[in-house]
Amino acid sequence: MFKVSGLNIYPIKSLGGIPVKFANIQKRGFENDRRWMLIDENNLFLSQRTTTELCFFDLTENENSFTILHRLSQQKIELPKAVCTGDNIQVQIWDDMVSAKLSGKIFDDFFSSHLKMSCRLVEMPLSTKRLVNPAYAGPGDIVSFTDAYPVLIIGQASLDLLNSKLDFKIDMARFRPNIVFMGGEAHCEDTFGTFDIGETKLKNAKLCGRCVMPTIDYNKGVFQKEINTVLANYRSVDSNIVFGINCLVQNEGRLELGQEIL
Repeated sequence: MFKVSGLNIYPIKSLGGIPVKFANIQKRGFENDRRWMLIDENNLFLSQRTTTELCFFDLTENENSFTILHRLSQQKIELPKAVCTGDNIQVQIWDDMVSAKLSGKIFDDFFSSHLKMSCRLVEMPLSTKRLVNPAYAGPGDIVSFTDAYPVLIIGQASLDLLNSKLDFKIDMARFRPNIVFMGGEAHCEDTFGTFDIGETKLKNAKLCGRCVMPTIDYNKGVFQKEINTVLANYRSVDSNIVFGINCLVQNEGRLELGQEIL
């Protein structure tokens, strides 16, 4: 039996996640998940891969907003959940050019001052339909500002196996899953096909290829390369490290902790 043991949203791409007790899942992913993103002066998305300092921002959820805390300075700012009405702008995320809206100068100044670089915060409006790679999805499958797919799922047993091979322990936050489940053997999620959780239906699109993100110690902002070295020894497919599965949303609905995966 597989049971949901963790649900997480990541409102701003490459910033900290928020554990939640329930989540509304839409075609493009969890509600409020990766709906905002930071861009540089060339309108290209920012990531911890190259801007490691992003790991020092934490988020908490309020009824109508998110609180963004810069952990080192302890300075905060509130990001409203209300639909943004800023100017339209074309932004680049990987190979995709998509329409976004500017969130406002107050946010640009907040992030620019802490990152010591010029950047802007943008929001994805509902009118933007960023398509999933058609090699793994249908014509109606869309995604937010996440790397490529609406939902990422990982079994707790998969992390437990990795930790048994490391000289130190890491937590699941390193891999940024939306759904964590208990039960089954390590990496049993690899074999999932189309499955139900409550009123929702998800489809395993492909194994999730991993970059350097899980190697970042988000408490110190340093890389721990040995994590990927260990993973490469037993979780490589076609020379790519894989961990977790990328999923498409077949049926929208509400997810809750404790629900069974069927």
